[in-house]
Amino acid sequence: MARKPKEITDQAYTLLPDAAEVVFSRKGYSETTIHDVAQYAGVTRGAVYWHFQDKYALLQAVLGRTQLPNYRGIACL
Repeated sequence: MARKPKEITDQAYTLLPDAAEVVFSRKGYSETTIHDVAQYAGVTRGAVYWHFQDKYALLQAVLGRTQLPNYRGIACL
């Protein structure tokens, strides 16, 4: 059965921060382009821009995903 468009966009939204984290760690934030992230994720640049306004928004998604769990644990103390 073919996937529905919403399933595809949800999957891309989840996949892109993962891809960005890998590319940022390999090339550094400054040297990474949206094209690099899109290529690693196997999507178009347009798909990246559909979900994230720019590279900084993508970085925020990466940091929010990786650092928020740490802060939640501290808040419980």
